[in-house]
Amino acid sequence: MYGLPYMEQPAEAEVVVRALSVADCRRQAACICDRKLGEHCWRFTAEQVTPCLKTIGGRPRLFEGHFQATRV
Repeated sequence: MYGLPYMEQPAEAEVVVRALSVADCRRQAACICDRKLGEHCWRFTAEQVTPCLKTIGGRPRLFEGHFQATRV
């Protein structure tokens, strides 16, 4: 194996996701962080969720979330 040992995982993760609601953004980011940092041994240190697609009437239809997580 090259690079880091196979059992060593990174200490930080930066994730960008798009979803239909803010809760879905958080859920998807949590799943990705579980895969990258290990299950339930991390926490979000920063998050920013903004609407990235709106209807003609101004209602948000798609959200984009930027999340940063660190291992605890």
